Amino acid sequence: MLNGYTYTYKENANLNFDEGLQHGLIAQEVEAVYPELVHNTTYPIYNEEGEFEGTGSYKSVNYIGLISELTEAIKGLNAKVENLESQLEPRVVYEKSFSAEELARIEKNAYQLSQNTPNPLSASTSITYVIPEAFDEAAILIFDLNGKMLKTYPVKENKGTITINSKDLNGAGMYLYALYANGKDIMTKRMLLK
Repeated sequence: MLNGYTYTYKENANLNFDEGLQHGLIAQEVEAVYPELVHNTTYPIYNEEGEFEGTGSYKSVNYIGLISELTEAIKGLNAKVENLESQLEPRVVYEKSFSAEELARIEKNAYQLSQNTPNPLSASTSITYVIPEAFDEAAILIFDLNGKMLKTYPVKENKGTITINSKDLNGAGMYLYALYANGKDIMTKRMLLK
């Protein structure tokens, strides 16, 4: 229910707010979810001669108090991701365990999705994949942690590498990338953008 914003403070001679671009939350939105983390601050108003004229007020957010809530939310998301990953059917190929004929058969019918490198990424990162020869359509999809799909990379060949540029993501943080084939989520992995 909360959204991050960038903003600049309105000029106010009675308040000593920081100048320049700020990052934060809207106090009224936080108040609807965590009323105990929003405070009403009253301040004196003086005229140009320095004489007291009355008071004004504004709402402020206790960002330190939000840290524990954000920590618990991240733990909850991590648990969901781990649960989803555990439901995926693992298909790992160990070359030493199979004959060349078995490996060829496995590769013909197996899905592989590598961990992106480098991870964490700064400018760009690469992901290699393998999909079975018999597939109708496939793609690698990039999601933010809210489940919003950010980018689709269509897969045209059975083996390949895609490159993801950081400009296609929404800033620093954790993202999910998933291999979809024939309308099914085959496997999902995490990547970090620093």
